[in-house]
Amino acid sequence: MRILRALVLPFVIVLTHTDTSYPQSAWHWGNPQPQGNNLHAVQLLDSHSAIAVGDAGTIVRTSDAGASWSFQDHAGGLSTIRAVRFLNSETGFLAGEALSGESVLMRTTDGGGNWTMVTHTISLLYSIYFKDAYDGFVVGSGGTILRSTNGGNTWSQPVSGVFFDLHDVHFIDSNMGLAVGSSGTILLTADGGATWTLQPSVTSNNLNSISLLDSQKGTAVGDAGTILETTTAGATWSTVTSGTSANLMSVTYTPAGVGVIAGDSGIVLRKSFWDDDWKLQSSGTTTNLESVHFITDNDGISAGRNGMIVWTTDGGSTWAVKTSGSFATLNGVASASGDFLTAVGNSGLILHSSDGGGTWNDQASGTKEHLYGVTFTDASTGIIVGNRGTLLRTTDGGQNWTQATNIPRARLNFVSFADPRNGFAVGASGTILRSADGGETWTGSTSGVNAAFYGASSADSLNIVAVGASGTIVRTTDGGASWKSQILGTTNGGVTWNTQGDGLTPWFYAVWFMNPSTGVVLGSPSDVGLPPNILRTVDGGTTWSRVLSSSEWGTLRAVAFTDPTDGYAVGDLGVMLQTTDGGATWDTMQSPTAQNLKGITFSDQGFVTAVGSGGTVIHTAPGAVTSAEVSGREGTSSQFWLGQNYPNPFNPSTTIEFTIPRPLHVILRIYSLLGEEVTTLLNDDLSAGSHRIRWDATGLPSGVYFCRLLTAETDESRRLILLK
Repeated sequence: MRILRALVLPFVIVLTHTDTSYPQSAWHWGNPQPQGNNLHAVQLLDSHSAIAVGDAGTIVRTSDAGASWSFQDHAGGLSTIRAVRFLNSETGFLAGEALSGESVLMRTTDGGGNWTMVTHTISLLYSIYFKDAYDGFVVGSGGTILRSTNGGNTWSQPVSGVFFDLHDVHFIDSNMGLAVGSSGTILLTADGGATWTLQPSVTSNNLNSISLLDSQKGTAVGDAGTILETTTAGATWSTVTSGTSANLMSVTYTPAGVGVIAGDSGIVLRKSFWDDDWKLQSSGTTTNLESVHFITDNDGISAGRNGMIVWTTDGGSTWAVKTSGSFATLNGVASASGDFLTAVGNSGLILHSSDGGGTWNDQASGTKEHLYGVTFTDASTGIIVGNRGTLLRTTDGGQNWTQATNIPRARLNFVSFADPRNGFAVGASGTILRSADGGETWTGSTSGVNAAFYGASSADSLNIVAVGASGTIVRTTDGGASWKSQILGTTNGGVTWNTQGDGLTPWFYAVWFMNPSTGVVLGSPSDVGLPPNILRTVDGGTTWSRVLSSSEWGTLRAVAFTDPTDGYAVGDLGVMLQTTDGGATWDTMQSPTAQNLKGITFSDQGFVTAVGSGGTVIHTAPGAVTSAEVSGREGTSSQFWLGQNYPNPFNPSTTIEFTIPRPLHVILRIYSLLGEEVTTLLNDDLSAGSHRIRWDATGLPSGVYFCRLLTAETDESRRLILLK
């Protein structure tokens, strides 16, 4: 959704079936603040209260004009929220994608405390609009139009007559409305939305948003700086100069008729009554903005990429940034000691935390080169590597960093130490550097390959493995004096692997050895649509076997283990995996972000910290992330919650999470589509908090199943899809 319209109505819908509420995530945002997921829609509820929604099912809310915010991920069981619409302080709607993959429309009647699905579709849903308390519309991909005439209780699907995506819809009165979408699509209705006709357009660019000023005038905006205006109730349109080539994502009019547009690169355009042209305003940011909304002539808000939120109290003339922190991509993170953490990223960025990842401050790096890896050998001594031979060293905990001498100008991607003195750095064109004095001096080591290295691991100072592009794995057993190359390839999608294979060769980005014999390598899928590759060795890297995971897609970028059995891997689109058996099996974890994650580490106190694109820093409290066949996490949630299983669809196993607010006897059963009991996963007394159980459906046919959570106080169900 690109734009929200304010419509406050004294009307409350009473639901007649059970709501589902969703507890807070075990993860917390360290940077940016209040959070860093992309926001797709925003709405002001009054001059001080606002709600914004986005990736990873994110909802952020404020009641003090942005001075403080509450945060929730996977609200309503959604993986992405594209649109939000509140009709009053209690009744609102969300549109997005569920963890199961289907698009859903959710409703709340208690101000967002509980959300219930009211309809679902295979189409993506982009925008919600209500003409009044009863008559509402949702538009989406493939020409989808949904309509409700009873306040959202039931929804019909009028025929749009087009197959283009529809991005936004707006009505000026009970009869006349317009919808816009991809390839310049403009639809007009003159009968309240019962029928729609395609209108002539003057652009083939995607149109992202529309706003109607009165019965004749309106504005639509789109890609490549497109602005269209109509003075004929949408029958004809003219192109208006915007002065920018940036994608324009959202347009709205204040109650007094001042137009405001928001778009990529922080673009904000404004047009008053007396203006002939749209005028560029300073938004205070260069981050892409996706949605803008005004509730009065003065009070407005805009939100977009990386959690950016800006607020105006003077009608859009000036804007105040409500999001704090860095937005540069972070590529690596390391724990020094205790609660001290260091993260590194693009353009020479170094962030330091002294409270386990809760707050972060810049440290001067002395360079503008991208930084890719960081490690600490003790509380004082740390090493950072980066582009064009950047190799920085500190001996005072990061207060000062000094560039090492005699370093080749190659890009260095990763650095690690086996002990306080013996370390290595790896990078482009087969580069491997060794240090035997704690990183004070470095010498080159001949790897024998020309591929780029992205990760390395050492069980001790002699046994080291480096991994990289085109399936490259090299290992040394003599501390780097000599290296043996293994370029692994597969011709059957990763089922089997051969040295020097001529088949599909994934790129490996991360490796971890728990001891000289056992290690794992992680990277990209072997082909489009396949799960990420995870390889495991139990003979020091002489042979490797593929490990299956519950992740259905994506590239894994980093891995870390707390001990020989418990480890975590992170990657693109926020994917998170966990193992409790030394890497033999991996389960998908529910991630609080959809940003690409590039680094992960553990502190001495047990905090897990992951970093990635958009300046993302997320962290847990000590011991907050645990797993087993049935695992639990004590908490203080006052609500029952049965989460959507993940992955879904699945084959053959999936993970089910649930929360109970107090100690109770819990029964968790699986039923077939016909209502026949398939199995009882759990029948036991459990403590209060969040719990996780894994269901292996090996031997069962593909189809729809239902998971039912039963206690003395609740009865909730979820749909599961087994797809073999």
